[in-house]
Amino acid sequence: MRTTLHHVSARDYLAYAGELRARRVASLEAQLATFPDALDHDELVQTLLGHVAERPRSRPELLELLGQPKLEVDERRPWLVWHLLSARASLVNAPQSSAWRMNTSGSAFVPAAAWLGAEAAAGEAAIVHLLRRYLAAFGPATRADAAQWTGLAIRVLEPAFDRLSLRRFRDEEGRQLYDLPRAPLPPASTRPPPRFLPMWDSTLLAHSDRTRILPDAYRATVIRRNGDVQRTFLVDGFVAGLWQLDAGRISLEPFERLSRAQRRALEVEGRELASFHAPSL
Repeated sequence: MRTTLHHVSARDYLAYAGELRARRVASLEAQLATFPDALDHDELVQTLLGHVAERPRSRPELLELLGQPKLEVDERRPWLVWHLLSARASLVNAPQSSAWRMNTSGSAFVPAAAWLGAEAAAGEAAIVHLLRRYLAAFGPATRADAAQWTGLAIRVLEPAFDRLSLRRFRDEEGRQLYDLPRAPLPPASTRPPPRFLPMWDSTLLAHSDRTRILPDAYRATVIRRNGDVQRTFLVDGFVAGLWQLDAGRISLEPFERLSRAQRRALEVEGRELASFHAPSL
């Protein structure tokens, strides 16, 4: 769960935020501690909560109300302060905000508790829910995989693994894999259909061993040095190239030569994707 906008249900948010917020806050506070003149974050959080209690407000508006000039000792500082305060105050996009995109300057924020009517809660129940949701999306997976995705130590996750009644498997390397009891398990002969993954898709980041879907030979091309994860397409369950949307059409940049059948299947899937991206008439 990296610093990326996620769209989750209210129940998921309460578990995710409750269990992961403390780790994120500690990391941000450690980075801000390197600045020579310390800010009173407790006071800033209370001031911020007072402003968003009045009405939803945008990030630029809140930084201005908090006194942005004094935050600009370093170009990183406003970014760090914003993410720290928004984490501590549990801010979420306001329901009426239309800015569901990477640039959040136009988004309006509200405290999660005010919108959801409940506070995020940490503890074993939250970790169990977090693990169940992870396995529902990315299982079968190892304990190390779950730790990689959640950012929680394996020892923290172990009680949740023990509490859930999970199916167990062994992979080709003999590693223990876990999955939910009723999770689909297609036959080994099943051929994965072609799929297009968007930028920063969690499928490429959800496992400790990413070679199960992203061959090492392409890793540096897909995951850039600045952390960006490119748009990719899958063939037979593995990353096989990059894609772009150009003038309403999907263009492919395969890493290796595609067979005629593979390209036809990708073209069919690509037309569906292009139709999804087309503006509504």
